[in-house]
Amino acid sequence: APKAPASHVDREQRRRIWIVAGLCSGYCVVLVGHGLPFWIASTVYVTGSILILQRLSRDPLDRALGARAWAKALVIGFLASVITQVVFQEVFLVRLP
Repeated sequence: APKAPASHVDREQRRRIWIVAGLCSGYCVVLVGHGLPFWIASTVYVTGSILILQRLSRDPLDRALGARAWAKALVIGFLASVITQVVFQEVFLVRLP
């Protein structure tokens, strides 16, 4: 039987998957391991990912990236990167780039 054409929802899901894959690849290839401290690279990645994915939201209110959304994304990005670095270095005893 022929495959039914992809619905709008299916296309949006695929688009988000490709965007996330691109963000992850950019983080690995561009940000980490090229002299930028891990916590800065990770802050940029997490903050950028939050803002980009929020911009792709179906809800128009979520897509509006005001100062509060930027501040929230930056705080989450910063805390996630610092906590990750501390846990890896102090608990797992792994030195990050």
